[in-house]
Amino acid sequence: MRKQNKNERITRQMQQMCSEMEPKESKRQKKARQIIKIKIEKNQESKRNIEPNLEEKVDRMTREIEELRDVVKNLRRIEL
Repeated sequence: MRKQNKNERITRQMQQMCSEMEPKESKRQKKARQIIKIKIEKNQESKRNIEPNLEEKVDRMTREIEELRDVVKNLRRIEL
């Protein structure tokens, strides 16, 4: 039991030493990471807002093309 406790204590100490050795992120790096995350989120939101507008434009253009085809058909009939 004592040996197990000692081993656990040594393991915790080693983990703590390893975590202290890892380079820590500076405040500037943290702030930069937050700003980048916010920019990515805003970019994704704007993409979501653009997509419905594109669908509407495609639908409208499709209707206009169909109308123009009808006009061309009518003009051909008139010529004949």
